[in-house]
Amino acid sequence: MSGFVCPKCKNTSQIFPPSSGGAEKMCADLNLPLLGQVPLDPRIGRSCDEGKSFLQEVPDSPAAEVYHGIVQSIQDYCANRAADGQNAT
Repeated sequence: MSGFVCPKCKNTSQIFPPSSGGAEKMCADLNLPLLGQVPLDPRIGRSCDEGKSFLQEVPDSPAAEVYHGIVQSIQDYCANRAADGQNAT
């Protein structure tokens, strides 16, 4: 989680600042792409508890936007891998 975005005023607060570089440093150390930094949003937990899709419940939230970006990155990666596999044969 990358911080808390207030659902009312949209300001971001660092509640748990990284003490060792966080996920960004870990990905760099492992030579992996950072897919995204999802902000804390209590509505994610509430949606999960209620068995509802957070992306459908709050589609315009900052966290939903990040989730969509992560999904797009994974889809792009898979499409590139599939294309590379087809080019190799």
